[in-house]
Amino acid sequence: MAGRTFDDLAQPQRRHHLMNENQTAPSGREHSKIITRVAKETLAPLGLFQKGSSRTWIDDRGWWVVVIEFQPSGFGKGSYLNVGAMWLWHEKDHFTFDFGNDVGCRIASFVEYVDENQFTPEAFRLAYLARDEVLKLRSKLVSIHDVARYLPGKAARDDSAWTKLSAAIALGFVGKTFRARWLFKSIERQKPVHDWEVRLRESARGFTETLDKSDDFRRYVEDAIWRSRRLLKLPERTELDIDREDSPVLHRWKSRFTVLRAMIGAGKHY
Repeated sequence: MAGRTFDDLAQPQRRHHLMNENQTAPSGREHSKIITRVAKETLAPLGLFQKGSSRTWIDDRGWWVVVIEFQPSGFGKGSYLNVGAMWLWHEKDHFTFDFGNDVGCRIASFVEYVDENQFTPEAFRLAYLARDEVLKLRSKLVSIHDVARYLPGKAARDDSAWTKLSAAIALGFVGKTFRARWLFKSIERQKPVHDWEVRLRESARGFTETLDKSDDFRRYVEDAIWRSRRLLKLPERTELDIDREDSPVLHRWKSRFTVLRAMIGAGKHY
């Protein structure tokens, strides 16, 4: 995402798109090497992995992922920090920020690189912020039932067609078909102007066609997720964990225990 400002993050779909998640940091850019080293030390113990040699890290949750981007700038050495959830039922071959905080998944503003001594603690600060945001999202989105609770309200506040579509999918998956159908139909009623709006409406129609049969709808959603995983070249797995039985409290403590164990093993305290 080199060269983008915060305003550049906003896409017509109102989802934030990583433009260069496969781009390798150029040789000689010490600040990128520091970010990679710090991210490996801070994020890898939680099970996150780096996307190739880029400054993007992924937390694979099966049916969704957390995307962490140490976003470079075209105007100077350093990094922004963007963290957000991406729903995998939208089939695409690139990573996006679909859900996060209320300021567009921007967690930290640009930190300039001056030298190694100055930038290393700043890189750790960004990595710790990313780690904390990952834990928040893990605790908030334990299962698709949580998405069905959160997204309809967010869709109403944001008036985002993409958020409406995800809210409808989550509602339909948990059996709340009346509200799901209303959201799907509200998307279909909108007159498309741009190509992405045509694709959005077609996607809504595809999901609506199976809504009356719960098993068919759930299978349709899961098939879309599996296709997205293949397009994104995510690691192989046998389960999506889309309907976990863990309570949010239990899940939160499991996540915290994972961090504590990793930090103790690395000889660090926080």
